[in-house]
This record gives sequence, structure tokens and C-alpha cells, in this order.
Amino acid sequence: MANRRNKAQLGTKQLQEPQRSTVSPEDSTDAAQPDSSGRPLGGEERGDHVAQEAEEAVRQELPDVEADEASGEAEGKWGDWPFRVVKTNEDLLALGEWLQALGNEVEKIPVGIAANDVNLAFATKTQGWFLPVRTPLAQSILPNVLTKERVAPALVARDTATLVETMGSWLGMDSPKLLPSIIHDMTALEYTTGRAVARGLSPLKDALDCAAVGPTLAMEAPKFYHRVAMPLIRHNAGPMDLGELGEQMQVVGPARWTITYDYLLLRVLTYYTKDPTMTHWFNENQNPLENFSSYLETDSTTAISFLLWMICGEDDTLVARLYPERMSSMPAAPKLIKALHIEKKLPNLQMGLMRLMEEYTTGRRAETLYNRRSPWGLRPEELLHFSIMGSVCDILDVLVATLLLPKYGSENHWLIEAKDKGYPHWLRAQVVGYNGREPMEWQRELEALSHLNNPLGQVPLDGKVAVD
Repeated sequence: MANRRNKAQLGTKQLQEPQRSTVSPEDSTDAAQPDSSGRPLGGEERGDHVAQEAEEAVRQELPDVEADEASGEAEGKWGDWPFRVVKTNEDLLALGEWLQALGNEVEKIPVGIAANDVNLAFATKTQGWFLPVRTPLAQSILPNVLTKERVAPALVARDTATLVETMGSWLGMDSPKLLPSIIHDMTALEYTTGRAVARGLSPLKDALDCAAVGPTLAMEAPKFYHRVAMPLIRHNAGPMDLGELGEQMQVVGPARWTITYDYLLLRVLTYYTKDPTMTHWFNENQNPLENFSSYLETDSTTAISFLLWMICGEDDTLVARLYPERMSSMPAAPKLIKALHIEKKLPNLQMGLMRLMEEYTTGRRAETLYNRRSPWGLRPEELLHFSIMGSVCDILDVLVATLLLPKYGSENHWLIEAKDKGYPHWLRAQVVGYNGREPMEWQRELEALSHLNNPLGQVPLDGKVAVD
């Protein structure tokens, strides 16, 4: 993810101004609906097989293209895969025609694209092109070919935000115009499928990897990737970076609105463990953090640290790695507190967590509420944390992405942390924005939207909406 993203989630603390709706027609249904457990995206065995087949095309040791360029050859091959180095204006015109032909196809062939400060590369699974230098003719031909509405090629990028920034420098083009042409993002695919993608490749290898692996991973990706991750990736790669909330407040808008979610971590934990006592707290609008602290007979700061210890599978080292700032408030004997209070007062919470740990120990993979999948090789304690905290992040991402849908059309909205109480997003998160619509009408729509189709079942999200 780009540096300005919150590493824990796709939804950012400060989102840029949306340029247009980025949800394709086939994905225009409500993003708030999680996948069913039996979604037809292919089993793990099939997914593993097809992904490995695609990766074989680019995982072999290949000579760097710079070596071929130095040899003076305008054409080269990696095995049976040919590529062409652009050395003349005629080569550049041929590249433009090649990209234009791919864009005119009824079913477009995905084209991998990669760039750095000095090189630009394009690739399909059958051919590649490499531009070793910038030229005025490239700035004249490529922007129109890559951004022309309906006939631009279907591009696959490693990291969309980085690519559009680089392409703005490379081609002198208005970089956001490139966003609608990008159909897949390898970083988003890694985030949603849990499959590691390559890093540090030379541009031509990078483009080939995107073309060969990206579309295959997209076939097995959950709906979250298409309906939430890609709209947010495009949205975050837009032109505006408004900085901290103080700067965002300078945006001129007739109505400021907020949606606030409190105690999302406790809500998600209650959903996963199905603890009836905690469910009762939420249904009766009681303060769950106060109740939890009272059950532990401790203050809220210590209770929060103990809660993190529980969702980290009672692993002190994992808590220290993920939440080092919480170690100073960690109780001296958390296992004793668990035995004295949790097992006696909230036994279903304890049994629910044990059930999840057994499931992850056996299955060795985990999914979030919206079916985003864990990376391979995580320990059961890490999988437990991934499923619970990852679901918190997914809920917030779904909200921010849903607001981009045409039927809502929100302008200028951001996910922020509630700094007034020093709460992180998993205890209090707010989406803040501005809208020119009639305030009461917009408030009613936001109130309906804030439920997100009740993804936690009997545990309400209880989003609080305010419109100035």
C-alpha cells in the first residue's frame, strides 16, 4: 500500500476526493453484503493449482532486460516469450498500435504495466514491450492510447497509487485519467487473497508478472476485492492529499456529516464468540467497555490491553509486536484474570475463542467477515487476530467504499480516528465528509446505510449519524 494508507486497512485516515464512480456495472450491487460461505470462487485446491501454473511463467530466473538493451538488439526472448525494446519512433508507433488493438478487442486481454523513473514496460502473456528512455513522442502517443474511453487497454498494475504518480512524471499526463483503465492491482490482490506477490522486479519482469498472475488471482479473489478493495484503491490514488483533518476542514461544503462507530472490536468479538451476555450489552445499549472492565474488576485502559491479549491468542510476544504501546498497561498476570473472571463470568467468550483457535490450528487459514483470506504460514494466534481485527477493518472499508456508489455519490469523505478520546479505529471510528444535498434527506440515507445490512447478525453496528 502507498505510504499514506493505514497499513491495517484499505480505508484511509484521509481519503482523496473521488473523481467518479469506480464500481463497474457487474459490481454495482451493495458492497455491504459479505460473500456466502459457499461462494463459487473455486476451492483452495483449484486455486492453488491455477495460481501456481500462472506463476511458473514468471518465477523462473530470467536475464534482466537491461542486458538485452546493452547488446543493441531491438528484440529478444525469455524462453518462448518475445519482447521488443523501443529504440526508434517507428517502434514507438508500433507499440501505440499494439496497445490500441488490444483496447479495441471485445474481450480485452489484460496488459501488465510497470514503470520506474527511467523505464516503462507493457506485457501480455504472449508479448512484451520495453521503453528504456523518455521521448516527446511517447508523451504524445501513449496518454491518449492508455486513457481513451471504452477503447483503452485493460491494465494490471503492481501498486496503482505508485504507478499513476510515476506515469504522471513519465508521460506528462493527468495521472488520474489512467485510473479507469486499471482493472487489477496486485497489492490489493495480495491483501484480499492472502497470496504473496512478487516484489523488486525490473519493469519488464514486473509487467509480465502482472499480466500472467494478476488475472488468475482475480478469479479466485473474494467479492470484497472487486466491490471494495479496487474502488478504494482507485479512490486513494486520486489527485488530492488533504493531510490531517485540520486541512480537510478547509474543504468548502454546505453540510458536514459524520458516521461514528463505537467499540467495533468488541462487537466483532461478540459476533465470533456468540457470547449471550455481551450480545445483551449491545442490544440494551449498555457501554460494553465499562461492563467488560467491571467484570475484570479493573480500569478501562487495562481492560483494553487484556482484550488485545485475548484476541492475540494469549500470546504476549504477539501483543508486544502488534501493540507495543499497550504493554505498559498489560496486567501482570493475565491468565489469572482469565481464570478468575472470564471463565466464571463470560464462559461463552472463552469457549468461543477456544473453538476458533482449534479451527485455525486444523485449517491453517482464516477469513475475515467479508471473506478476505489470511496469508499462508501464520500461527493460530496470528490467524485469530487476523480474523477478528481484520473484520473490524473490513467493516470500515465497506462503509467508505459504499459511499462511492452512484446511488450515494458522496463527495469528500474520510475515515479518521477519534482523537478526542485517544481511541484507535477499533474502539471509535468516524467517517467525516461534506455533501451538498438537503441535510435531512442525506441524514436519513446515512442512517439506513450505516447498518451495512447487519453483517454481525444479532449484534448491531449502531452507527451514529450527525449532519450539521
